[in-house]
Amino acid sequence: MKFKAGIIQHSVKCGDIEYNKQVVFAKIRQLERQNVSLIVLPELWATGFAYKELELLAKQTPSLIHQIQEIISKKTIVIGTFAQIYQRKIYNTAFVIAKEGILGEYQKIHLFSPLKEDKHFARGWQWQTITSPLGNLGIMICYDLRFPELARCLTLRGAEILVVPASWPQTRAEHWKVLLRARAIENQVFVIGANACGIQGQIKMGGNSVIISPWGEILARANEKETILKTEIDTELIKRAREIIPCLKERRPEVYHVQRKNC
Repeated sequence: MKFKAGIIQHSVKCGDIEYNKQVVFAKIRQLERQNVSLIVLPELWATGFAYKELELLAKQTPSLIHQIQEIISKKTIVIGTFAQIYQRKIYNTAFVIAKEGILGEYQKIHLFSPLKEDKHFARGWQWQTITSPLGNLGIMICYDLRFPELARCLTLRGAEILVVPASWPQTRAEHWKVLLRARAIENQVFVIGANACGIQGQIKMGGNSVIISPWGEILARANEKETILKTEIDTELIKRAREIIPCLKERRPEVYHVQRKNC
């Protein structure tokens, strides 16, 4: 299957939903005019990490999702993360949004304790591969990228594209670049990393959003400024990569168990 995928690299204004919405919705429309079928937004693109207002902002998430559904066509899927109120807790949740409804969601499992994310959001406990008209999608959010177990679980469950919305800082931009390519190469999947740019609070975001092939090739990459990316994805490349180097088929999970005395 061939289709166009795109990223909106956005400088998020913390707590200002109306501003963020205005900028991002205009770019969604622009990518739609260019026949982009899969559009990925940065982590918490509408609110940023506005912890003091988080509950109030989270109450607007259902309306924001509905507004995205109103402006996209039936051929388009949008993925972004939102503050979500669920069972009286607030989660950092990615939604896979189609015109006809929500195709799936994922609540962030690994919360970044150095910046106290774990004090404001509840931890997710479940991951899933999400079936879509564009193929099977696996979602990780920002800090999740540092945990290869999650990417591998998604791949073994059939994910063809790993989607990574993020607010990754400029100070660790090299980690971002290396880890995204590693996840693509070791799992032989496409990886779409959509990062924020600009300043959030006291932190400069790293930008460098990227789309990577199953061979680790950079198909599209941004710098540190606001921009949109787009490129063609051909999921047949996954099959070819795995035929040439069958590393997933030649795994030996029976010998991977951890023996603490040897670690």
